[in-house]
Amino acid sequence: KYDVSVVAKGHTFESEVIDLENVLKYKTVKKEIKLKPLKVNTSFTLNNIFFDFDSSSLTKESELELERVVELMNSNPGMSVEISAHTDDK
Repeated sequence: KYDVSVVAKGHTFESEVIDLENVLKYKTVKKEIKLKPLKVNTSFTLNNIFFDFDSSSLTKESELELERVVELMNSNPGMSVEISAHTDDK
């Protein structure tokens, strides 16, 4: 499994886990990634936030994504953030 993160100053970030555990031979993986410029009311999705089953607790795997949010906010001290989320009914 590979955790891939793309960052650029003044832009949102994009991250994704690429799972190659079941790939048996060489495989090229290509992705087009478009980062959004940071400005008022810019929204973007955090892809690697995971919850324990039947719980509102975040898993350890979520920490890296949240650290990226902290880095983004530290790099942009005037930034304010609104986080909204949903999970299943368990």
